[in-house]
Amino acid sequence: MKKQILLFLLMLLPMVASADDTVEINGMFFSLSSNGKATVENNPNYYSGNVTIPEKVKYQGKEYTVNTIGEQAFVNCRDMTSVTIPNSVTSFRGWSFANCTGLTSVTIPNSVEIIGAASFSGCKNLVSITLSENLMDIREYVFRNCSSLKSLTIPNSVTMLSELTFENCSSLTSIVIPNSVTTIGKSFVGCTNLATITIGSSVRKIDLQSFASCTKMKTVYCLSKDVPSTSADAFQDSNPQNATLYVPASSLNDYKTTVPWSYFGTFKALDESAGIETPHSALPMILGQGGLLTIQGVAEGTHISIYGANGMLAGETVSRNGCATVNTNLQPGSVTITKIGDRSMKVVVK
Repeated sequence: MKKQILLFLLMLLPMVASADDTVEINGMFFSLSSNGKATVENNPNYYSGNVTIPEKVKYQGKEYTVNTIGEQAFVNCRDMTSVTIPNSVTSFRGWSFANCTGLTSVTIPNSVEIIGAASFSGCKNLVSITLSENLMDIREYVFRNCSSLKSLTIPNSVTMLSELTFENCSSLTSIVIPNSVTTIGKSFVGCTNLATITIGSSVRKIDLQSFASCTKMKTVYCLSKDVPSTSADAFQDSNPQNATLYVPASSLNDYKTTVPWSYFGTFKALDESAGIETPHSALPMILGQGGLLTIQGVAEGTHISIYGANGMLAGETVSRNGCATVNTNLQPGSVTITKIGDRSMKVVVK
């Protein structure tokens, strides 16, 4: 009898072990855990074309929920042209989509809370990416060498930008850092086309060379009334002497006398120079520079339209995470009518 029980247990061992092995299901590889979760794993022959990650998979009669994109799951899948990620996924591990040069656009669902290190590093043709509204952790090197990425809005759930997050994003022209962020690491080195930077009011620390070698930097909006603790080389080789710094009026003198903010060539008070006619303080904040309008403090999903003085539509978008950016290509000095939901206001492009 004891021998029979022992034999039965020995027969079960391969079945238990298989729960942690990598298995192929409908052309995609997964590791399956005993708690009913599945992780997308690397395909030795690479994934290609339009890839849809399933929300659930079945294996040997058991159903598993796909909740993780594994480490290097899609690394070097250069022939993958698109990826659809289900709402069941909560995290990406390191290098998950690194060097996927066929990707041009990615939408990360709101279920995702963590993007692992270098997840999109080397995706040189990635033009746009929509981030999860519940994203909490963007780890180091995530967008390193994404040389086609043009603009990005960081969601309000993020509190820190890690080291070299945007290194060599040479096409990046505009980025909005929300009020939730308190620390900016060495993030924007080599963003040679980054012209406009909006830094939220809660930022308290900006690390070494955070905005180094941003050679086309022209306008920085720092909304914090308390001057952030900032490394002296934060704007190294970014020619701040040729740029304009907009800060709260009550803190203007503090910025002017604090290195490296004192290196900026022009200082302006936000409430005097944002180009807004405000009937009352409840209206959103609109920052206008070089035809690029950044609107902050608007409800999620609000439709925004910009019209020139001739009544022609100059640009439109829908707000995400409380803000929006519209490139109107209008000339400085142009008077626009900005419609935010059912509100309209006159805005002068600076």
